[in-house]
Order: sequence, then C-alpha cells, then structure tokens
Amino acid sequence: MAQAPPDVKAGGSHEEPPGAKRLDSWKEIAAYLKRDTATVRRWEKREGLPVHRHHHDKLGSVYAYASELDTWWEGRRQRVEQTQPAEPDRRTRRRVALGAALLSIILAVVASAYVSLGRRITSTNAGWVVRSLAVLPFQPLGGDVRDETLELGMADALITRLSNLNQIQVRSMSAVLPYARSGRAPQAAGRELGVDAVVEGKIQRADNRIRITVQLLRVRDGASLWAGTFDEQFTNIFTVQDSISQQVASALPLTLSSEEAKRLTRLETRNPQAYQLYLNGRYFLSQGVGDELRKAADLFEQAIKLDPTYALAYAGLADSFASWANSSIIPSKDAYLKARAAALKALELDDTLASAHATLGAVNLFYDWDWPGAERAFRRAIALNPDDVSAHRRYALGLMWLGRFDEAIREIQRARELAPVDRETNANLALVLYFARRYDEAIVEARRTLEMDRGFSQAHRTIARAFVEQRQYEQAIAEFHEAIASGGIQLLKAELGHAYAVSGQRKEALKILNELNDVAKQRYVSPYDMAILHIGLGDTDQAFAWLEKSFTERERWMLQLKVAPFLDPLRSDPRFAELVQRVGVWR
Repeated sequence: MAQAPPDVKAGGSHEEPPGAKRLDSWKEIAAYLKRDTATVRRWEKREGLPVHRHHHDKLGSVYAYASELDTWWEGRRQRVEQTQPAEPDRRTRRRVALGAALLSIILAVVASAYVSLGRRITSTNAGWVVRSLAVLPFQPLGGDVRDETLELGMADALITRLSNLNQIQVRSMSAVLPYARSGRAPQAAGRELGVDAVVEGKIQRADNRIRITVQLLRVRDGASLWAGTFDEQFTNIFTVQDSISQQVASALPLTLSSEEAKRLTRLETRNPQAYQLYLNGRYFLSQGVGDELRKAADLFEQAIKLDPTYALAYAGLADSFASWANSSIIPSKDAYLKARAAALKALELDDTLASAHATLGAVNLFYDWDWPGAERAFRRAIALNPDDVSAHRRYALGLMWLGRFDEAIREIQRARELAPVDRETNANLALVLYFARRYDEAIVEARRTLEMDRGFSQAHRTIARAFVEQRQYEQAIAEFHEAIASGGIQLLKAELGHAYAVSGQRKEALKILNELNDVAKQRYVSPYDMAILHIGLGDTDQAFAWLEKSFTERERWMLQLKVAPFLDPLRSDPRFAELVQRVGVWR
C-alpha cells in the first residue's frame, strides 16, 4: 500500500489539492487499493473510505484522491486486512508507492493557509452541520517507546485552541483522557462522546524532532475530512499546533470571526522548555494521587520560573494545590491558600481561563465556606467553557454539600454526558447518590465505574460506605480493603476503622486508631479522619474534639456536616447544631 512521504505537510479532503492524483471511477479506486470494486464499495459504507461524488450525485460519478486513500489505509489497515487480506503483488505495490510519493503534495504549514476558512464545503459535506468535536489523545507513531506526556499534551493544546471557536463545543481533556489507552477506534470514541467529528493523531519524538500524522474524521460515517503529516524540530511545535488548529477549523463548515481566528493561534508561552515542563505537569496531575500531585506542582513551578507570564502553568499549579487538599497531603488551609494565590495569578494574566475560575470556586467553597462566591465562580467557568467537565463536577459537589441533591444529580449527569467514560465523573454520580441516601443506586453506579477501572479506589469506597449504612458490614469491610489496596488515601484507613467499630470488631478498630496516631507523628493526618473513627467507637467527646480541630484548620470535609450519614450519631447533641451554625455555609 502506498505511504505518504514524511515531509508531506497536509492534504485537504473537500477541495482538490493542486497536483493531487485523482482516481475517477470505482475501477480505478479498486485497482489502486488492489481490491475488487465490491470490496471498496463496501469499505465506503462501513469503513468510511474517502470517496467523493460529483454535484449530480449519479452513483457512477465518483472520484477519490490517492493521498486521502493513503491516510485512510494507514488508519484502517489492520482492521480491513483481518477481513480480506490483500493480494501479494510486490512489484505493483512498489509502483504504487513510488507514484504516490511523486504525486503527494506539500502544503505550507503557515498561517497563510488559513485564507480557506470562509470556503463553502463541497457536495461531499453538503448539509453537514458540526456542533461538537473531540480531540482524542494522540497515539505513538511507530516503535514500542511512547511519550505519553507529549501525546496527551498535543491533544490538550489543540483542545485549548479549538475551544476558542464559539460555534462548536469541544470536549475537555477530562472527557477524552480515558481514550489514551482504551484501544477504541476513533469513530467509536466519537459516538460514545456524542460528537459530530473527532481529531485523531499519532506523534513521535526522536531527539529534537517530532513527527505527527493527524486527521479529522466525521463520526457518522468515518469519512476523512482532512489529513496532514508534519516533520519538524521540536522547537517548532507551536507552529505545528497553529497549523493543525487552523486546518481543522478550515475543514469544518464554519465561518470564523477575525477575533476567533486570532484566538485560534494565540500562544500561551513561546518557551519550548517551559511548555515541556507544563506538559509533564499536566500528565502527573492527571494521575491524581499523592506523589504524582507533588511532582505535578513542582513541574508547573519550574515552568513558571522559565516563563513568569505562563497563565496555563499557574492554572495547573492552582489545580495541583487544590488536589493536595483533597488528598490530605498538607493541611487543607495551607493547600487552599496556595491554590487561591496561583488561581488569582492565572486570572490576572488571562481572565478567560475556565479552569482557574473553577479552582477559585473550589477555594471559595471548601476553604472560605462562601457558597455565593463559589457558585459565581463555577458559573463563570461553565459560561467560558460549557464543556469543562471539572467545573460541572465541582459545582455538583457544592450543590450536594448544601443538600440540593436533585440539582447536584442534574449537574453531574451533565458532566457525564460530556465525559461518559471518565471514571471520576461516574464515581461522583455514585457519591452524590450516597449522600442523598439512595444507597442501592449508589452501589449500582459505583459498580459501573469499576467496569471502567477495577482499581478505582473512590468507587470501592462509595460501595463500602453504602454497605455500612445498610449494615452489611462484612461486604463493607471487604470493599474498604479493596479501596486501600488500590492506593486509597489515609482517610480510608479511618473509615475502615469506623466500619470495624460499628460492626462490633472494636479490637480491629483500636488497632487502626493506634496506627493513625503513629502516622501522625511522621506526617499530616486529617483531624476529620480521627473524628470519623471516634464516632464509630462511640467516643462522642473525642469526636467533637477532633471536629473542632478540623474546623480550626478549615478542612473541606466540614461541609459534609449537614449530609453525611456517618455523622448521624452526633446530630442530637447541641454541640453539633452549634458547629453547623459556625460553619455557616447553609444559611
């Protein structure tokens, strides 16, 4: 099969590229692909073979471009060969490869290519409307070695740029992240994400060079609307991102304003080293556990040192610090103060960063206990980027803490529509159902999450909590052990101790209490954790003492006071009502 040479820069799919080789019948297309005409007709219907028709739409009046067929073949070869292997004809293959190489075109990877943005889509795409788009995580281009930070980073950069187009919704990084290693075909991923088109690509870095192949696919039929190949110095990665963003926009049936066109190629940094550090930081932040979160913050700080005006790096740093609070890496108060400072700096540099507004909303809610301020920030983030899954999730959690469960469920379901296979989003739906005391439903949703990731500790934890409330203690304890084995945070040890205590296994509960006391001598242990364990042991005075300490440290967990089932034994005590009044978020 013919392969496009490495230096080919781009190939259009809805207008004839200058000098492109055109195949003007089913017979010519079949001969080029070394198949019979019945096979290539079937491939058009089932596999999205890029075949075009003339305006009069007669069945016989078809044509295709060799460069588009080459790109299609590269993406579908393994799949279609499993159903019908190609006839061996090495001489013909060499001729075809040589012919394709000689006839492939080089289109400049520069902003001047953008003059085509206002073009009308030809008959192949007539009547097609694109309202939504997903940029899938890039995959490795050949070889066994992969650079996931670069693969995810390229997708993240394109998402950021294409999100500036007001006419389409672009799925967030949280929504597409599960597809990094899923093995799903791009068209299938697009259907799951509910989008009209997907961008999928492959990337390889060797020393200081990067090679990228990328294409835009229409989800409904798998048709390739645009494809390009780039071979550049890594220092030119911003130029490559500009070109891909521009040409994807050009291939869509859109007419952009001058302001949108300008934002499409806006650079957040011009420092390649700072950009690489930012990519690494985003990768470790996506891992979402203790050591990785520390490493993410360190990488963002290094990027900021190289470029103090790098707004996205400040936004990533803010998100990292907010995650520190959630994981009890340091006291919540310290983590949220750091998160606020970084988020405010990010917004000072760029007030349109939805993620920074969402993080600021989290600080307003979980540290300031200021619901009106938090709600304004969450709504601002969602207005700036309606596809920001993290903003929808955080807003849903805020509504949950206030006991507004119906609204919280609607908000988290909206997040799941945007990110149907994101484990955290699905686990958060189970969490909302648990706090709403809909335990059976919570268990069902948490188990669905585990179908996506058997080792996701948050889902095991929600099932365990629900079993405790249903007094199915043996199952609850087993689920807590699963959660801890999956890398669960220290809080899970306290909740396991609570489960032992309420099930009558006091000796095991005291053993965990002593273990936490020893751990506290070496590193931070949340006072709220200790309160939960003492509640299980029936030691009310100690439970209130630890809750007072949690209040003093302004731990986010204090927002659970009104809704947490495991706090029910304290609700009849006057001290509990007084504590709720002092937190004050429910006024």
